[in-house]
Amino acid sequence: MNISSLYNRRRLPVDIDIKAHIKMVQHPNPTRRSYHVVRDVCPVRHYGFGQDNFFSSLDEKKKPGAVALALSKALEQIPGVSSGSLSQYEISVGIGDAFDWADISPFVVGAIIKHIFPEVDGKTIEISTNVGHTYRVPPSSFGFGEDDGQRIKYEDVTKRYTVAVDLGNGRPRLDVEFLFSPEAQNETKKQAVEQDTDIKKH
Repeated sequence: MNISSLYNRRRLPVDIDIKAHIKMVQHPNPTRRSYHVVRDVCPVRHYGFGQDNFFSSLDEKKKPGAVALALSKALEQIPGVSSGSLSQYEISVGIGDAFDWADISPFVVGAIIKHIFPEVDGKTIEISTNVGHTYRVPPSSFGFGEDDGQRIKYEDVTKRYTVAVDLGNGRPRLDVEFLFSPEAQNETKKQAVEQDTDIKKH
């Protein structure tokens, strides 16, 4: 059974066409990223994988589905990936401290595209990026309310940036790390202005 036939049996009607989109989230922990997608990944609430994921073996009766199993196995085989988890629309991935996302991310995104959006290989996909920053909250002067501690704020870097996809046979050609840079943020704003101008012309 191929991947497209698996998606035809999902609960969404097949005539609903949602454009392929991945939202990449860099958490304050530099070794952890999340990838949010617009298609079902896993029918169970949480399915963990990898040697560092304690939850991966808690319930052997869980049935993550064919797509989730294939994707988790592909991610586990990427050098540097230490753990991860899958849920309905999210893939979370952890890497070892000595590894760099610039080296690993094309393989991770490539695996996600191959198993979730196989039809875009050789074409394009829209990718957004979001970064989490930590900040401190001072103690309340009245002795109640928010305690002193760290909070996390997430900010968009790019929104629906069009990326060329070429999975190839070796290292996928996916310029995804660029999407976390200020230059990419400026490019996204430029794209939005151009699209807005095109809409007004028509």
